[in-house]
Amino acid sequence: MNHIKTFLLITLLSLIVISCTEVVDIDLETAQERLVIEASINWEKGTLGNEQVIKLTKTASFYDNEVVYATGASVSIVDANNVTYTFDETSDGIYTTSLFNPEFALDYTLNITYNDEVFTATEQLISTSTIDLLAQSTELGFSDDPEITMFFTDPEETDNYYKTLMIHKRTEDFEQFYFNDQYWEGNQAMFWFESEDLEVGDEIDCYVFGISQRYQKYGEKVFTLAGNRGGPFTTPPINIKGNCVNSTKSENYPYGYFTMSEFSKETYIFE
Repeated sequence: MNHIKTFLLITLLSLIVISCTEVVDIDLETAQERLVIEASINWEKGTLGNEQVIKLTKTASFYDNEVVYATGASVSIVDANNVTYTFDETSDGIYTTSLFNPEFALDYTLNITYNDEVFTATEQLISTSTIDLLAQSTELGFSDDPEITMFFTDPEETDNYYKTLMIHKRTEDFEQFYFNDQYWEGNQAMFWFESEDLEVGDEIDCYVFGISQRYQKYGEKVFTLAGNRGGPFTTPPINIKGNCVNSTKSENYPYGYFTMSEFSKETYIFE
């Protein structure tokens, strides 16, 4: 009887081990493929702003880590004066022009035809403030780590919306914020980049973008849900609908955003 009990116990343990080591394939549902539009028309102060780039990709499956480019699209921007700027595909999914003519307070409409569907969005070019000063210290941040602080002055009597971006070029760390001028209207605003990795000779690129109210709210939502993940110029890692719509088939909406911004840029060398 003891031999029988021992045999049954060994058999039971063997079945448990086999069941624990069995490979189970999970069939994850594949989401609908969607167009991702990265159309940031950015005009640096003091330049012509004629060279612009629009990037089109597609959402990928859960297991696919490669970027899937949307090729063969027709891409253009038409302003309120019916001037059309055509973007040519210079490499897979990358559409460029060297003829763009930016103007403030003028409506611009993005038109993309892809796979016989038309995607559109409309924005105005928003001006921005000039960076007043860049300085380093260890006093304004949340720790004793060295920091670079950026100062700029908000114009009076207008509601303004901004994106600030500060990039540590050596480490590629960055700080990025979307905000309005509610707390410093007409006064000087300041933002800082703080890092224990700052070393003498490091370069920090500092930007101030003028953005629309709608884009500011979109950016805040991305920041809240995703935080400072990915890169400062990359598409958000989560699916948030922007201002682009599919005028052919509304249910097949795209991701991404069409925005138009003037920006100021200064580079600070850490001492």
